[in-house]
Order: sequence, then structure tokens, then C-alpha cells
Amino acid sequence: HEPTPEGLSLAIAEVREVIRNVASNLNQNEQRAFVYTLDDEGGLILPIWSSEIAKIGIQTGKKPPADAHYLPTYQSFEDAQMKAKESMKPNVQVVGLDLQNKVIDILWASDEEEGFTALPERVVKRQIKTKAGVLEKEQITFYPHTHSLVVILPDKKRPFPPHQPTPNGFSRAIDEAAKAIKNIPAYRNPDNAPAEVYALDAKGNEIVPIWSSHVDRIGIRKGDGFLMKQTFKATYESFEEAQKIAQARTEANVEVVGLDKKNEIIDILWSGNILKDVTALPYRINKHWIKTMRSWDKGYASDALWLLSNGSQLSIREDIHKK
Repeated sequence: HEPTPEGLSLAIAEVREVIRNVASNLNQNEQRAFVYTLDDEGGLILPIWSSEIAKIGIQTGKKPPADAHYLPTYQSFEDAQMKAKESMKPNVQVVGLDLQNKVIDILWASDEEEGFTALPERVVKRQIKTKAGVLEKEQITFYPHTHSLVVILPDKKRPFPPHQPTPNGFSRAIDEAAKAIKNIPAYRNPDNAPAEVYALDAKGNEIVPIWSSHVDRIGIRKGDGFLMKQTFKATYESFEEAQKIAQARTEANVEVVGLDKKNEIIDILWSGNILKDVTALPYRINKHWIKTMRSWDKGYASDALWLLSNGSQLSIREDIHKK
């Protein structure tokens, strides 16, 4: 499978199915099946999941897991991770448990200094480029873990301290973005650029914007493509209200959308069409956004500045915000 969260999800499901179908007389020592990462030539790198994980739980400190009812699937891990983050308790961990309820793997922890690799970050792709040209270095595709949320202004300043990556933290950041952009005089923002809520990694680096202050109201687009007359405030709580109304409608393809001041749709915040490539607002907090680093002799670069033959410059920066 591809080294993506979706690929890992499929591989975990296959491991579970494979070990279940092995006859007991052929596996008397109860050997485990593993999901491994592979290099470009198909060689084994590291095991990142074991069939020994029978369920997933949430553990606080050294106490036994309070919640151990999650299935050993990637989707269940994401559900447990979201609940663990919402608790906002210190030293919370999402753990893998065996049949005896013993912790055998730490899949995610609120304490970034634990010295382990969280499940999403275990999916790392390394590819050597051997292509003619200036850029010929190792590339790493990775899935940064959201550590906090923060408002970033058009001038790249951060006027407020970061928030926890939870619905409550997201709600506060959305409110702060609206407040901050109103306080900027027009002459200091001639392009009418928005304030944005960004997901940040553990080092405070920007991962991706997940909300824009250009969203002035929230609306519901019906299955026939027209907007309902009722609109909602541009807040997280109003989004939840609109989502409930949209989910109660019976027609297909209903969507909760972000509207600008001209009442034009500028963002899809939730879609009733599960086949549509839309990341719903609540899941933007913890989505595994794809980024690429290119290694150089010293350090890493996530963008490149090219000098063209006509004397001009071209900056190439990867677009990771795939809506």
C-alpha cells in the first residue's frame, strides 16, 4: 500500500484478517503478523503495527486504560486520539492492548518528550531522486502531528497565544481571528487578506491553515445546489448547529458551507457526500496533512528558490492544503 494514513489503515485491517485466518495448528507459538515499512527496493525497514494489539484504550498517567472499547483499526485510533485530546489532561496516552489488557504499544501521547513515535508519524516515505537537474536530493514525505492552533495575521504575526488542538481550542481561535482582522485598518491590509487559524507542529512550525476570517457567515447548500435562506454566525458552535440541521435533511449532497460578505461560497465545512474529497471542519484539527522536506548538505528545506536563465526567480513551495 501507499505510505499514507489510508494505506496504513488498509494494512492494519489486512493484518487482523490474515492472523484470524491462520489455523491454530499452524501457529502453535502464537506468532504475530506485522505491518512493515519498506524501502524503495522492497526491503524491510521497521514494523509499525502488530496483530497482537487486540484493542485500543486511553490511559492517563500510570493508571490502567479507562476506555478500552476501541477496535484495533486506524479509524478507531483516530477516534481515541480525538477523545484523548479533548480531555486536555496531562500525560494522556492512546495505547494498544493485548487480550490480557496489557499495554504493548503507545500509539499517541500528549507528552511529546516520551521518546516514542506516534502511529501517524510511523508512516514515513523516503525516496531518492536521481533526476537530471539542480534539485537532486533525498525527499521525505511526512505527516506532521498537530500540537496547537494559532491565529496568524496577514503580516504573519501571531497576536494570541496558541490553543490546544481540540474543538474548544478551535472555537476560541476562530473567534480570535474574527476579532483580530476587524482591528486592522484598511490601509495596513490593502489586499484584504484574511486572518487564518493555523495548525502548528510541536516546534511551532506552520502545518496548514484550517480556517479563514473571510468566512463571514455559515450556510447550508441543499441537494439541488441552492442555499437555504437561513444562515449562521461564523463560529464553531454555529457550524455544529448548521451541521445538525444539514444531517437531518433527507436529500443527498447537502453541505455546510462558508460564505463571504458577498454571500459566495468560499469553503465547504461539511459534506453529506462521503465520496467527496472534503475535510469536515472538526477533522481539520487532526488530519494528517502531507508535507515534503528535501534534504540538503545542512538541514532541510520545504520550498526551493530557482534562478531561471532569464535572470528571474521562481519560488516553489508545496501546496499541502488539499481541500
